[in-house]
Amino acid sequence: TSASDVPMETQLLLLEAREESALKEDFSSDTEETEEVNTSYILFLPVLDGAFRSTLQGTALNELQFCVESGSSV
Repeated sequence: TSASDVPMETQLLLLEAREESALKEDFSSDTEETEEVNTSYILFLPVLDGAFRSTLQGTALNELQFCVESGSSV
């Protein structure tokens, strides 16, 4: 999935981010490497504050945008 897949007016987005690292144990007699995967979760939760509201949307350039609107007619 990419940012361009995020629809307009998205209220909540949960991402899973994985960081892989190869660790080699020095005390092991064989030369096999073990892989360790660190997984983090990122929550994007646009906020409401008074007359303001915000949402998320993806763009054709594969970017994630925060859209902020106010209730003002000016």
